[in-house]
Amino acid sequence: MASKAAGRYEASLRAAPFSLTRVLENLRSGGIGGDARDMIEAADGQVEAANRVALGWSSFARDLQVAGSGGYLVGTATAAAHAALQPISALVSAGIRVFAGLSQHLALPKIATTTSTYWLSSESATLTPSQPTVQQVVLTPKNGGAYVAYSRQLAVQSEAEATLREDLLATAATMLDAAGLGGDGAAGEPVGLVNHGGINTVSGTGLALAGIVEMKRKILAAGARRVVWLADPLTYELLAKREAATGNGGFLIANGLIDGDRLIVSQSVPASTLIAFDPQQYVMGLWGSGPVVETNPYASFAAQGLAARVLVACDFASLAPATIAVASSVT
Repeated sequence: MASKAAGRYEASLRAAPFSLTRVLENLRSGGIGGDARDMIEAADGQVEAANRVALGWSSFARDLQVAGSGGYLVGTATAAAHAALQPISALVSAGIRVFAGLSQHLALPKIATTTSTYWLSSESATLTPSQPTVQQVVLTPKNGGAYVAYSRQLAVQSEAEATLREDLLATAATMLDAAGLGGDGAAGEPVGLVNHGGINTVSGTGLALAGIVEMKRKILAAGARRVVWLADPLTYELLAKREAATGNGGFLIANGLIDGDRLIVSQSVPASTLIAFDPQQYVMGLWGSGPVVETNPYASFAAQGLAARVLVACDFASLAPATIAVASSVT
């Protein structure tokens, strides 16, 4: 471990500032040269093959200094992933717990029943021993990807670096949010927030203040310490126009808040769905140093373009499903 870190430090001394356009041009040309390799490794990435590069999350987060509400939980890989994804991912912006740079399954403990407490009636009274029931949640890597094509004309334009970096990061973030929110657990996809067993559900038909208060009450009663709301754009529009009470009772959504708590609107939220949850009880695991870019040297050859797969290995878990409430088919 020490020698690997030392090697990355030495690479950082030799390397030029990270350039995604340069990486893509090297991949298009058929290989990663020594200088480009140093640049990639200095950003916590890794050259896995002539046409395959794992980009470190710090490749996207090098200019960001974001300490989001989710916290920096483990090492620089997690800090970089959080900083890169926080401005663009609904889930990371909400403050979920992120573990990045994983190389094996991630097992996390969760408390099923808590320790009992007692009051002492006298100085000689004794406490009754009790033991919390501890269970385990295991995250295993699920592999997802997208096939993208870039033209050489784009790569040589003056603003190509920012454009390509933003597009690649948006591709990864959208895929993570879609899976983490609505994944059904089939065909290799993770189980998303709305499909975990043991969550609370509320009817979305004619959703009004009473239903919203019921959602919040249920997750607070389950031990939620913080509440964040998530909605798709159409649900946001519907509820933002709906009065909390007839007359002068205000609206269900006011100043970006629902019942005083933050609302995040995202196209990755399943259609016609409103979610209330405690983000600190929801976990995302990311394997490897970051998104993997793997090129096809034969696709788009005639046009001098670059076709590539963007791959991300991830999984999601809820440490307390009862701290999630979902209203679906909202009308």
